[in-house]
Amino acid sequence: MQISALRRVLGGACIATIPGRGYRFCARIEVDDEAVPAPAASPTGTSTAPTLVAPRALIGRDADLDRLRTELLRPGCITLTGAAGVGKTSLARALAHSNTRGAVWVDLAPLGDGSLVAPALAHALELTAAAPVPAPASVATALGTRLLLLDNAEHLIDAAATLVAALLAAAPDLTVLVTSQQPLSIAGERVQRIEPLALARPDDASDALSAAAALFLARVRAASHRFVAAPGVLPLVHEICQRLDGIPLALEMAAARVPALGLQGVRDALSGERFALLTTGYRDAGGRHRTLKSALDWSHGLLGADEQQLFRRLAVFSGGFSLELAVAVAGDEARDRWAVIDTLAALVDRSLVDADDADPPRYRLLETLREYAAQRLADAGETEAQRSRHAQALLDLFERAQTDLVQRPCALREHDNAREAAAWALRHDPALALRLSRCIARAATFSVWRSQAAAWLDACEPVLDDPRIERSELAQWWVERARQHLMLGDPEATVMARRALMLYRALDVPLGMFNALQAVVRGSHSVPRDLAALCAELELLAARLDRPLTHMSLQGTLAHAACLRGDDESALMHRRLERELALQHGYVQQAEAAETNIAAALIRLGRHDEALAVARDLLERPGAAESVNLAYAWKSAITALAAMARHDEALRELPRALAVLRRCALPLLVDVVPAVLLALGRPRAAALLAAQALAQLHADGRLDGVDQAQVQGVEDAARAARAVLGEEAANALTVRGRSLDAAQADRLVADAAAGGPDAD
Repeated sequence: MQISALRRVLGGACIATIPGRGYRFCARIEVDDEAVPAPAASPTGTSTAPTLVAPRALIGRDADLDRLRTELLRPGCITLTGAAGVGKTSLARALAHSNTRGAVWVDLAPLGDGSLVAPALAHALELTAAAPVPAPASVATALGTRLLLLDNAEHLIDAAATLVAALLAAAPDLTVLVTSQQPLSIAGERVQRIEPLALARPDDASDALSAAAALFLARVRAASHRFVAAPGVLPLVHEICQRLDGIPLALEMAAARVPALGLQGVRDALSGERFALLTTGYRDAGGRHRTLKSALDWSHGLLGADEQQLFRRLAVFSGGFSLELAVAVAGDEARDRWAVIDTLAALVDRSLVDADDADPPRYRLLETLREYAAQRLADAGETEAQRSRHAQALLDLFERAQTDLVQRPCALREHDNAREAAAWALRHDPALALRLSRCIARAATFSVWRSQAAAWLDACEPVLDDPRIERSELAQWWVERARQHLMLGDPEATVMARRALMLYRALDVPLGMFNALQAVVRGSHSVPRDLAALCAELELLAARLDRPLTHMSLQGTLAHAACLRGDDESALMHRRLERELALQHGYVQQAEAAETNIAAALIRLGRHDEALAVARDLLERPGAAESVNLAYAWKSAITALAAMARHDEALRELPRALAVLRRCALPLLVDVVPAVLLALGRPRAAALLAAQALAQLHADGRLDGVDQAQVQGVEDAARAARAVLGEEAANALTVRGRSLDAAQADRLVADAAAGGPDAD
């Protein structure tokens, strides 16, 4: 219909149909040079040379604009750098239009050769000198006090740098603003990195909009006046913004799809169809900003072969990576360590890899860049080889972390990479999967993501019959799995441990037998018939091995055996010996674990004030927040406060305690929380939380793994609340409580701690 209309206006012969291809414009074009007006100047002195258009309203960039306006008060070169689509040009437009001295804008994107940069500037300044390249002094004179803005300089970086350096040498009072994916690297340049828009914090439960969410919703409303953000939609919006890294171009393109797909459809399309989704840019945008892929193609095309290779190989990393991992995974025989370092630095300069401010720095690809790099990796046929190298590098790191205390914090920063490597190995190399998951779980014992590591360990069970798995590796896997499950309170841990013990006895490995025997004892919830024999064999093996770690571990195991027998005084004695040996040999985290067990023993003995002092000492210790020991310290602290009837104090501390327990996936206070609320006259909240706790434990399949005294405590609280509320009200609250999620339950506690009324 549009072609027919054009033919009516222009004449049928002007547009030819090309079968199978489309249409071609055939008319002869004649240009009257005298009729083409030269670029005019705006009332503010801003050149209207090509591409300078009125800026769109910027959202979430007030701080950037204020900072950059201050920078522009000083002469010299200011370069805005950042990833493709981050909004460098939009910021530059806003700065140009608000500059009271006027501005001259030169868009370098259409230029294909560095020799055209100076003539393009001359054209923008309306210089008509005979020489195609004007002298720097002439340019400076023509500019006067106006701001010179060179946009999209990355593909002509050498020519742009030469021009700016010459201009500033001729006229030091000039102010030049450059946008580029990499710095000019000239003397006196002030680089201003433009970051993606701010995202909501993962732990932010408020209804406040992040800058990224505000931009996204504004663009959705602009695309459809009928769009109304329904209640409860904010978490989905924040998830979309998070997955798009807060990149304004990506957010705007995704927003344009919401009228057709809805928010849920946009979120779902980001998994696997990201670049098909993000293809709706503004029609007045430059060609490479019409789709997100074209913007990234532009950036990728500027890289050398070595840079392209490293960039695509970095796609295997998830959640960031260290320099050492980059060298291990992305290097090869033809590229030594320093070659990788130099190439990685170039990618950082080009805004394709982000480096944080830590020392040493940690690197990452934004998720959109990572997906683009992954496509390039697949196109190069290198995906499986790089995934294998990634898994092997993670195995090497976590193996070192088991014995090297310096390496352990480095390894624990690789949670996302560990998850990816374990999943890949499970699909492609079962023997590697067992070894990797075991080493990860061992190193993560005291980390807040211990339960996740245990789940990766469990996932290997279907591949245990693979003939490539050696019996010694199988034995190690079973004992580590038993160790992880006994810490989670799983009664099946003893079955796993006895499986490992059988394998180790056949292999005649003393250390393996010692570890398996420990797991058998520590995983028991009641006194096993052979407890005395197990403990005696443990003591013989510890003496035979004669290692500091085995002597320390023996004391912890004997403490648990004493607990099983109901001898809490002996348990306390063994725990104190365990702590002493741990400190003596530098096992700090094991010493802290012993302290949490000392506090628990003191509570069982009714010495609650002593238990509280031990727990609080640990809670106030620097670095404790990164250890799962913190969760057990909170359990003892809150339990001791409740036992001493200091309920107000317990309630004030509960929101902080529950946040830690959620991070560690430990339901350690399920009985104490309803009891505290009941004691403070909040039976409705107590009934809701008791029902929620029992429903969640059943849903997770963890009811058998929680100490029965805790379960009994929850049920007692539910009965006490029912006695206060009456059957009808209690039944209604029980139904409501079963449907609460963890966040809603924690909000109930937080509201109570803030002094709000009992739950509605």
